[in-house]
Amino acid sequence: MIEVKRKEKETVGGLLRRFQKSVQAAGIVMTARSHRFFDSPPTKRARRLNALRRVERVKEIKKLKKLGKWKDEERRTK
Repeated sequence: MIEVKRKEKETVGGLLRRFQKSVQAAGIVMTARSHRFFDSPPTKRARRLNALRRVERVKEIKKLKKLGKWKDEERRTK
C-alpha cells in the first residue's frame, strides 16, 4: 500500500502529483488494468496451431533471406 504524507507548506496539488507518481512507479495501475478482464489460457489446439504458424513463418523468412529478398523494414510492417 502506498502512503504519502503531506510535507510542510506543500499544496494539495503537489501532494496529489507526488502520490500519482508513486502509484505509477509501483505499477499498481498497470496491474489493475491487466486484471480488469479475465483472459482464458489458449487451448491445446490453439497452442499447436500457433506453433505451426510460427514454424511456417520462420521457414518463409529463411527462404527469403537465402534469396536476398528479406529486409528489416519488412519485418516491422508485418
